[in-house]
Amino acid sequence: AMACDIKIMSDDAYILLAFINIGLVPDFGSSYYLTRTLGYSLASEIALSGKPVNASRCLELGLVNKVVSKSTLLEEAEKYSIFLTTKPPFALKLTKEALRYSINHSLSETFEYEARLQQLCFESKDAREGASAFLQKRTPNWSGETAQAPRGFFAKL
Repeated sequence: AMACDIKIMSDDAYILLAFINIGLVPDFGSSYYLTRTLGYSLASEIALSGKPVNASRCLELGLVNKVVSKSTLLEEAEKYSIFLTTKPPFALKLTKEALRYSINHSLSETFEYEARLQQLCFESKDAREGASAFLQKRTPNWSGETAQAPRGFFAKL
């Protein structure tokens, strides 16, 4: 769950890294995601204690985006997924790539990467549709058609 882009949690749920309680270490990227989300000290507290972290504390720490009642969890998740369908698919994909890239790169490297991704967006049908819809004051009709990245484009970044 920590690898998800958007996390919605029911109010009766909790996160528990119980590995330490049975003589093991975190796995499936738990240590990676926890330290990047919380920093070393808070990640250490959660991983070394082996104690549950309730939903309200997860929200407070930024481990989840939203806490809802158990009875509305599926409805809330569906509502958000439907909301995302109102956004241009290619720009969503490249935004996620830019966010992931920025985690392990400098600000100047990230500027360059974003500029290259932005160029791909500018060349997409959706960018033209977005500008037209804005000027015409209407809802865009995204096609998801993408610009073709030059061969080896992503490998060079």
